[in-house]
Amino acid sequence: MDKQTDTYKKSTTATYVVITALVLIIGWFFVSRPNDTEPISEPTSPSVADINTIEKTGIENTDQSMDTITYSGEEGKTALELLKLKDDVVTKDSSFGEYVDSINGIAGGTDNKYWLFYVNDKPATMGAADYITSSSDIIEWRFE
Repeated sequence: MDKQTDTYKKSTTATYVVITALVLIIGWFFVSRPNDTEPISEPTSPSVADINTIEKTGIENTDQSMDTITYSGEEGKTALELLKLKDDVVTKDSSFGEYVDSINGIAGGTDNKYWLFYVNDKPATMGAADYITSSSDIIEWRFE
């Protein structure tokens, strides 16, 4: 064999080895990486007990996911006072005053969401314990 043919065979073999190695590395990368998709679960509806609790206390839930609680204000009562008419409201004290931690068993901090309160579809400018409602107010708690 001449020197040129021998060099050609060596370079061809080296090329095949490099290509095979690259294919194996790329294949390993795609096979070994974690699955980024999570199975999609069916949305759940509130239980009959949840609906009965809301109706019983006079606080109306307008969102089937239980992430929104809406009720009308009452002259001279605070937004927090009206919300506390429900048995399943948990509040905590902070340096800023009392805040709502949980409504209907949905606790603040879940999925980085918290209970925020709105008056007439606008974010409240003070705490619920300080806001004196009127009968024309629509108070809404959103878990966001």
